[in-house]
Amino acid sequence: MNHKKSKYIKILFSCLFAGFLLSVSFRFVSAGEDMESMLTNWFSAKKVASIAEIETAVNEEKNKQIAKLKEEIPQKLAAADQQIKQKTESEVAKRVAELEAYTNELIQNYDPTIEENQKKIAELEAIMEAAKADMTAVAEE
Repeated sequence: MNHKKSKYIKILFSCLFAGFLLSVSFRFVSAGEDMESMLTNWFSAKKVASIAEIETAVNEEKNKQIAKLKEEIPQKLAAADQQIKQKTESEVAKRVAELEAYTNELIQNYDPTIEENQKKIAELEAIMEAAKADMTAVAEE
C-alpha cells in the first residue's frame, strides 16, 4: 500500500504541479493582455490630451493674432488714407501749375497779327455768321 500510496501522491503532486503551471501561464497571458490594453488606453488618453492642448494653443494664438490685426489694420488704413490725400493734393497742385504755365505760354505766344491766326479768326467769324443766319431763319419760321 505504501507503494500505491506513494504512486497516488506522485500523481496528485504531478497534477497539482501541472495545474499550477497552467494557472501561471494563464496569468502571464492575461497579464500580457492587461498590459497591452493598459498601454493602448494610456496612449489613447495621451493622444486625446495632446490634441486638445494643441487645439487650445492654436485657438489662443489665433485669437491673439486676430486682436492684433483689429488693432493694426485701422492704423494702417488711416496712414494709407493720409498718404493718398497728400499725393492727391500734390498731383492737383502740380497739374494746376502745369496748366497755368501752359496757359501763360499760349497767352505770351498769341499774336493776332500772324496771318494763320487771322485766317482761323476769319473762319470762326464765318461760322458764327452762318450760325446766326440759320438761327434767324429758324426764328422767322
